[in-house]
Amino acid sequence: MIRSLWTIITVLALANFMATVALVGWLVTSGRLDQERFNTIRQTLGETVVAEQTRLEDESRQQAVAESQAQSERDALIPPLTAADRLRNAQEAEEVDRQRLERLTRDIRDLRRTLDRERNDLDTREAAFTKERDAFEAMRSQIREIEGQDQFKKAVQNLQAQKTAKARDILQALIDAGDTDQAVAYLNAMSDRQAAKIIGAFDDPAVAADLLERLRVRGTEAAAP
Repeated sequence: MIRSLWTIITVLALANFMATVALVGWLVTSGRLDQERFNTIRQTLGETVVAEQTRLEDESRQQAVAESQAQSERDALIPPLTAADRLRNAQEAEEVDRQRLERLTRDIRDLRRTLDRERNDLDTREAAFTKERDAFEAMRSQIREIEGQDQFKKAVQNLQAQKTAKARDILQALIDAGDTDQAVAYLNAMSDRQAAKIIGAFDDPAVAADLLERLRVRGTEAAAP
């Protein structure tokens, strides 16, 4: 019994050994293992994980100490700043601050000029609008005053009593004299049918179109700012 067990153990050990030799042979022949890699694997397996971690920490501390010493040596080679050097550095820093302040002041001044220019433009446009509105209101007041007079009403009645061609000639004379607004006031006071007949009698379509447009906008209020 013991002899049979020993035989089995020997066979298994020999099989594992042969398998290991075959694996190593395959690694070597396939170019995956050489002497350098073999030494690396042996060294890695020969050191425990705790020992490796301790070694790496020691190497890191030693490297940090070496770098600190090297930096100290480099710093020692740099001569200390003299009073003149410190003064020059302070003056340079002061000059940088002064230039920065001048640039900021210049930017603020440019912004103020831009705002003042835009404000002046706005005031100019507002003044122009106010002027146009006042002129419009004055014109409307004048029109209301003219159209409310008894003599104006009589003139409109007399104009409507004329034949269409005669009324057209009268309005054409006013237009030729530069008093187109008066002609429009007469047309506006007439009935829509009578005004349309007179406008249609004009030979010049441009004059008729101008009268129609003036009638259309007549009575509109000034636009809001």
